[in-house]
Amino acid sequence: MKNSILSELFNQMADIMEILGEDRFRINSYRKVARVISDMSVDIETLLSTGQLAKTPGIGKSSLAKIQEFVETGTITAHQQLLTKIPAKLLELLAIPGMGPKGVKIVFEKLNVKSIGELKRAIGNGSVAQLPGFGEKKLLQSRKALNFSKNQLAEYALTRPSRQRNWSANF
Repeated sequence: MKNSILSELFNQMADIMEILGEDRFRINSYRKVARVISDMSVDIETLLSTGQLAKTPGIGKSSLAKIQEFVETGTITAHQQLLTKIPAKLLELLAIPGMGPKGVKIVFEKLNVKSIGELKRAIGNGSVAQLPGFGEKKLLQSRKALNFSKNQLAEYALTRPSRQRNWSANF
């Protein structure tokens, strides 16, 4: 079922756009599309082929075109274009508990942190503690996650939402 993949792609597009500081309306729209797709019990291809998807609340023309592109090609051009606007490992930071798109944006813009290793060093040397929004509780949570062993990270990732998977393999 392509629903879960599409939902992840729309969430990832929203995450990247939020990190880049792009239009809130489109970010929220992509998150809504991701939720709608995730909640569907019928395969997206079936809904698309019957025309029901076009009538689904929360799925606009632009999103419908992206979904159709994915069903036909297996990719979304807009997603690929967004990925080129950020460092390759930046999205791995979203897997760390307490690190959402806003936190990733701050450490990337203020400290030029682009990977988990760089974040670990920045937390260790106290740089992150100086940033707005990184209080003691958030830092402790992130520090604990970064100190997990690789096996523990993989196990932990399985219990987190899907956008927080697959980063431990690159740690």
